[in-house]
Amino acid sequence: MRYRLEFRESVRDYLRGLPLSRAGRVRLNAALIEGAAEVPDWFRTDPANRPGPTSPYYYFFRIFEDGGRFWTLFVVIDDSTAAYGVLRIVYADCH
Repeated sequence: MRYRLEFRESVRDYLRGLPLSRAGRVRLNAALIEGAAEVPDWFRTDPANRPGPTSPYYYFFRIFEDGGRFWTLFVVIDDSTAAYGVLRIVYADCH
């Protein structure tokens, strides 16, 4: 099942401001789709991917390459609306 992704405006602005090439942006978006939009339920519900047992958030890391440099993407997602097919990206850090 593919989820619809919603981005906090601050996350959207942050990701748009990253100094990535077109190919890097494609890799970044592929990482977001793989880690959020097409994430399996077992990954979302795994306690190892959550800050606490009752937290509405899960997180993931991805590493991707752009122009000979490796970037680490860390994303926090609110999945409290997953039953409705929506995941909200509430935090992102890429360095």
